[in-house]
Amino acid sequence: MEGTDAHRKTLYRYLEQHAGAPWFLDEMFSSIDLYFLVMRDWRPGVEWFEKECPLLNAIGRRSAELSEVEEIAKKLR
Repeated sequence: MEGTDAHRKTLYRYLEQHAGAPWFLDEMFSSIDLYFLVMRDWRPGVEWFEKECPLLNAIGRRSAELSEVEEIAKKLR
């Protein structure tokens, strides 16, 4: 599991380097932004994303605040 987690972290950091704002594709909202919403809860966890990938974490949080997604996002918590 350690090797898998290390590889995941490497890939997440790569995505972090290429993330736009306010969405991953800059001004264009896309399905990948919804992916970041649920991904934060997977290993290595929300705390890691907050510290190591703040842009991806912010995109995930922002996705949860969309009126179309808000009700579903509440059920994830």
